[in-house]
Amino acid sequence: MKKVLIITYYWPPSGGSGVQRWLKFARYLPEYGFEPVVLTVKPDKASYPVLDPSLEAEIPEGLKVFKTNTLEVSALYRKLIGKGSYPHSSFDNERKPSAGQKISRFIRGNFFIPDSRMGWKRFALRKAKKLIREYGISYVVTTGPPHSVHLTGLALKKCMNVNWIADFRDPWTDIFYYDAFYHTPWAERIDRKLEQKVVEECHRLSIVSPALKDIMKAKSDKICPDKILVIPNGFDEEDFRIPSRPPKDQFLATFTGSLSNDNRKMDAFGKALKKAVRLHAGIPVKFRFVGNIDESIRKVFKENDLENILETIPYVPHRQAVKYLRESTLCFSTIRRSDKNKGIISGKIFDYLGSEKPVFCIGPTDGNVADILEECEAGKVMDYEDLEGMIAYLSELMARWKSNPNLDHRNPTYKKYSRRALTRELTRQMKELS
Repeated sequence: MKKVLIITYYWPPSGGSGVQRWLKFARYLPEYGFEPVVLTVKPDKASYPVLDPSLEAEIPEGLKVFKTNTLEVSALYRKLIGKGSYPHSSFDNERKPSAGQKISRFIRGNFFIPDSRMGWKRFALRKAKKLIREYGISYVVTTGPPHSVHLTGLALKKCMNVNWIADFRDPWTDIFYYDAFYHTPWAERIDRKLEQKVVEECHRLSIVSPALKDIMKAKSDKICPDKILVIPNGFDEEDFRIPSRPPKDQFLATFTGSLSNDNRKMDAFGKALKKAVRLHAGIPVKFRFVGNIDESIRKVFKENDLENILETIPYVPHRQAVKYLRESTLCFSTIRRSDKNKGIISGKIFDYLGSEKPVFCIGPTDGNVADILEECEAGKVMDYEDLEGMIAYLSELMARWKSNPNLDHRNPTYKKYSRRALTRELTRQMKELS
């Protein structure tokens, strides 16, 4: 069995979809002839915005996991803002940055390139070399963010005889919050050159959405399009063995994850929901938000006299989130309102598919999420300002619920996004490197 070294900063007890991506791949790689070995950071030394210790129970039995020290600079952020928690990657917990937060962002963007986890590289590189020699490893995967992890892969390619796959779970310099770091022209130039070096030198570039492929191809004329693999996040069928129990006494929509009303993307939706609820006054409606929910969402519901149908629940372990989805009528999602949002596919979309519930999403109607939902006949993406369209779709769903409270979709196409199926495609591409 061929051995593959997965180098990832985020690993249980860290939480979030970025952790689940390679945790799930590690589970299914052996089915396709690859033995995974994981290299990560010691959790007591790491800087994790979200913790989910329950994910530790999902680490495959017998999986070799090695943890190293790191030199963290993220602690500087906490000192500057005077808080004990780390910022979320998109700064959703910093709606109006203070002077201290702006200074810390500037420091992060100009003195820690490509990111504040760069201090892990020397520890990871030293351990990776040892593991490659000891276990006869011929494949290396680096997954980012943090994209500084890819610099370890770049170094390994130069000094070890390995096939290197660079996995981009999110864009690097094209991420929507990139400008929030106040880069100087000098710092941005260095950052972009590092990114270009990685995408040119890796043997395969794994990305999560078709729209991102066009962005990556434009990085350099040295990049062969054939080496860019679109491997979405997917859902694990094993997580959805929980029976589907949509409520019969209320129309219940559930959102999981982090949510804010950035660029007022929820304003029209609030008005549409108010109208739909009034049109179907005989149907009890509840919207349940599970996770890190900004106060701006409460404000949208309050302004539309919808506080009585709003339920908020703090962040819960992934298994509990799945249970909430399976016990819902509908799944609700939004896509950040920005110029480069067509390729944004959050991990929750695939969990929503796995839950078999219809999806009501607010975002770009010509984006990758819209394509997936249409392909699987699993819901709709509505434009941010399409008030009438939102009212019509909500009304359609409520009318269907009145006839039958189980709206679960039945098109089996969604199963192509299972973790097992995606692992099969990943390994097929990896075998081509040998």
